[in-house]
Amino acid sequence: MMYGFGDSQKPLQASMDLVESIVIEHVAALASRCVEREFANPKGKLTAEDILFEIRKDSKKRSRCDELLRLHEEIKEAKKSYDKPDFFEE
Repeated sequence: MMYGFGDSQKPLQASMDLVESIVIEHVAALASRCVEREFANPKGKLTAEDILFEIRKDSKKRSRCDELLRLHEEIKEAKKSYDKPDFFEE
């Protein structure tokens, strides 16, 4: 992740630890806000809709999440068609 944003190919371990702790803290806070909402999933499971609701005001994050969810569905559909060749369905 750090290399993708312009850091060296082999960043310092301390830098990686710092970024990891920041990411974990951010994801934990996001998950906590999702769970605290009164209308969250009664089973306690987080869904994509819960996360999308929490980031609804951040247009960059929202559009990126929408794109990733769309790509996920495309990949899932492609795998389905690949897993079941037509000649086996006869």
